[in-house]
Amino acid sequence: MVPLSTTMVGYLLAIFTGSSLLVEVVFGIPGLGRTLYDAVVAQDTNLVLGSTLFFTFVATIGNLLQDLVYTVLDPRISFEDR
Repeated sequence: MVPLSTTMVGYLLAIFTGSSLLVEVVFGIPGLGRTLYDAVVAQDTNLVLGSTLFFTFVATIGNLLQDLVYTVLDPRISFEDR
């Protein structure tokens, strides 16, 4: 049985990035979330697209790592049969 913590890696990355945006805006902490918020308010399209691309890339890498960890922890799961 695959541990729950490894099955939720992709979801946790999404929650962490979303909550970092909220925490940085509410408490005025400088970071990527605050930068993204300021770019949205200032309508800086290029910075919004770049930040969104970065967060999407991080989520994609997290999901890829999650799939790879599945195959390591549970030998019954194989992507070779497809």
